[in-house]
Amino acid sequence: MFKYIRLLGVFFVMVFAGAIIMGPQPVTAATATEIDSDVNLALQKLYDRTPAAREILKVAKGILVFPSIVKGSFIIGGQMERVP
Repeated sequence: MFKYIRLLGVFFVMVFAGAIIMGPQPVTAATATEIDSDVNLALQKLYDRTPAAREILKVAKGILVFPSIVKGSFIIGGQMERVP
C-alpha cells in the first residue's frame, strides 16, 4: 500500500514540475506600425468584399476595426482568425 502512495506522490511531483517548466511564456505587444498595417489590411478586405462600406464610412462618426480575432474555449477548442 505504501508503495502505491509513494508512486502517486512521485507522479504528482512530476506533473507539478512539468507544469512549472511549461508555464506561461512572456508576451510582447504588437508595435503601432504592425497594428496600423493589420487595420489597413482589414479595411481593404472589407471594402473589397462590401463596396457599400465606403458609402457608409462617409456618414459614419467612427469605425471600430478588429484586425485579428482570437476565440477560445474552456474545455476544448480554440481558433484564431487573421486577415490574410
